Amino acid sequence: MLLRNAIRGSIAALIMNSLLMQAAHGCNVTNVELHIGQTQQEAEEKTATNKTVCCTFYWLLTWDAGDATSPDFTVVWEYKSGSSWIEWLRQDNRSGSSRSWGISYPGPGQGALEVRGKVKRNNGTDPFHISNSSTATMIEVDSVDTDPSGKSVVCIINESVTFKATTSSGANYDLVDWSGGGSPSTKEGSETFTTKWTTAGTKTVKACCAESCKEYKIEVIDRFTVLPHEAYVCIGCTKEFEAWICEGDVAVRKKSTDGVVWSASNGSFTGDTYSPDDVSDSAGDDSVTATFDGHNDDATVTNFKCDVTSADVCDDVIHVDLEPSDLSGTLKLELTDPDSHIIREVAKSGGSYNETFDVPNLSVGEYEKVKATWTVEGVPCIDEYGYHIKVLGEYKHTCYNTPDESECSGSLEWYSYTIGNCVNTDCTWANAQGKSGWLDAITNPSYGTGNGKSASGFIYTREWFCTGNAYSPKLRRTGCACGKCENDCISVGDVAINAANEDLECGDEVCVHQHGTHTIQDTGALGMEQLDHYYGVSDCGDCPSLGDNIMTIKLY
Repeated sequence: MLLRNAIRGSIAALIMNSLLMQAAHGCNVTNVELHIGQTQQEAEEKTATNKTVCCTFYWLLTWDAGDATSPDFTVVWEYKSGSSWIEWLRQDNRSGSSRSWGISYPGPGQGALEVRGKVKRNNGTDPFHISNSSTATMIEVDSVDTDPSGKSVVCIINESVTFKATTSSGANYDLVDWSGGGSPSTKEGSETFTTKWTTAGTKTVKACCAESCKEYKIEVIDRFTVLPHEAYVCIGCTKEFEAWICEGDVAVRKKSTDGVVWSASNGSFTGDTYSPDDVSDSAGDDSVTATFDGHNDDATVTNFKCDVTSADVCDDVIHVDLEPSDLSGTLKLELTDPDSHIIREVAKSGGSYNETFDVPNLSVGEYEKVKATWTVEGVPCIDEYGYHIKVLGEYKHTCYNTPDESECSGSLEWYSYTIGNCVNTDCTWANAQGKSGWLDAITNPSYGTGNGKSASGFIYTREWFCTGNAYSPKLRRTGCACGKCENDCISVGDVAINAANEDLECGDEVCVHQHGTHTIQDTGALGMEQLDHYYGVSDCGDCPSLGDNIMTIKLY
């Protein structure tokens, strides 16, 4: 009886604790639902779990949980990839009984995406409750054209034109809205849009599926008209002009073969094609004129120029001239052929500029041209300057020298030497004494420099040809420090490479960023991405290295 009463008491206590927990934390989550819509308002109408939308869509996740005022809910949004559900966003410490979220995924025109949500109350006992899954099929407007295709000019008032949109799905045109027309000016939910205008000029018709829009520009004329009205022509390029006239209700193009006569203030015509002579003094300063059957019209022309006049990667300068001075556009600098690298793209007005290569950020590769493109009002003007370099990347730059015996220490030791130059000697041996530290600085296989200056002022290099009964080490008095490339004297500033380096060889010139141009005149036991700089006579084998990770460029 006592045991039964104890059990009854424990159960009552558990029930009471559960009720107290629910009172403190609210009920567990139930009835989780997911709805989607093109807009938040549409999602809140709870009419769709699957929907075709434009670019973006809204999720609405709702649930029941009794008192939902406390911020103790965790909401997780997921999308499906293959057979797995991937967590997209987690929102902790939320209150209320619904959450909405507007997103753009995986992007315009990317097709169907299956999504779901799950929610739980953070009371220690409530698991995640998962909603139904919903599918959002996203589309975009791919293009806009006229129907029939390619119409570019229409006459005022009486000539209607029909525009046609294409979506990424090839359907769902009820989501496409039109604007920019004349009469009518807009249309909703249609694949096509027919309109006409009562004023002349350039008209822009736009088809949109929410934020996904495409435009189509068309000219409306009311008289004999030269198109384009304003033209920008790069020196060295050509531009075809068009002459249009209304015949009845239809715009008809007339060419030089129909009797159109063209003239220009600063250029010439071949047929209907204009070639500029010189750069315009200022923007819009020049013109072209068309005459036909008693009609005439003209258009303004700006002849402009982009000219790369010099380039030097070691000086880190590319000189570019842009004319005329009152023109503005975007300048793009590149290295091309056979590899390609964009140096920068920046807004530039007309003028004379010293641009940099931005050497630290150059891509490894071989380039034979510096290319500049100045784009003005959508018209590119391109110039290329022949300049052959190979960007090797970041190299380690060490140094070696001609050790000065007077700066060395150690006991005197015997050595033998011949007398000659960097190429020849008669192999006649003589003997002398030198400090052990000096001899080691010349001949040590790990760090020896290969040459040195004796206390008596003579320059010695290692003897690599003569043999015979003589002291070791064996040296040759040469009068200069000898390199291994041409067996000739090396000078301060020359560099050594690993002979197996496939990008460099003896005689090549390299640009070391911020350290000038150097000639390869020696080889040694070096890393493949290492250059050893000859420092001249100094100390006892010590010299200051330039450092690691320095951009190095081969010059041609």
